[in-house]
Amino acid sequence: MPNMMDTIDGNMMATGGAAAIGPVVGAGYILGFDGTNNTVKLHAGGDVLPIGISAGQSEKDAEGVSLVTVGASISYYPCSGLLYVRAAASQTFTTGLPVYCLEGGLAVDGADASGQQLGIYVGGGHASTVLGDLVPVLCSGVGHI
Repeated sequence: MPNMMDTIDGNMMATGGAAAIGPVVGAGYILGFDGTNNTVKLHAGGDVLPIGISAGQSEKDAEGVSLVTVGASISYYPCSGLLYVRAAASQTFTTGLPVYCLEGGLAVDGADASGQQLGIYVGGGHASTVLGDLVPVLCSGVGHI
């Protein structure tokens, strides 16, 4: 059975988000969709449905600076199956408990939930995180949780 992390299943146009959120700086960030501008950006928290998890950094210009304009691209994995997601700091994930989306494309545990559920934590035991740790999440698809 192929590993979901081996195949990039999408390539959507991304704005890189608002200045407060910044460009996508690596793999594992939760992405949301901006229906007004028809673009993908870092998840803004709240009840916005997640569409995928970034596969890497957003597009850079010739000087290596991340593009934050409409038309920059980002590759991502759709929110389905087992994916590794960047966690916010000071989260305690326990096996089988819900994982939620936070502003800036980060994952949080149920104690800090204030928006859309991403999936279920499937790692072992307790996982206490520092900002940016990758945690395994079983995603069941957008709007299906």
